Amino acid sequence: MSKVKSTSALIPFQFEDHEIRALLIDDQPWFIAADVCGALDISNATQAIQRLDDDERAMFNIGRQGDTNIIND
Repeated sequence: MSKVKSTSALIPFQFEDHEIRALLIDDQPWFIAADVCGALDISNATQAIQRLDDDERAMFNIGRQGDTNIIND
């Protein structure tokens, strides 16, 4: 899994009653895996994204909270 950097800010949006944060990397949307898994009632985001291909997941530093898993389509 690669670690990516982006100059785009996190973009929060609502999905039903869940906030999901996204960002653009090379004009492609990436989503915070924990937010998506929370909206889908999946308790372990790290385990859930292991099924994705390497080009569909990465690590991203979101500031004070540190590195987090991100996913794309």
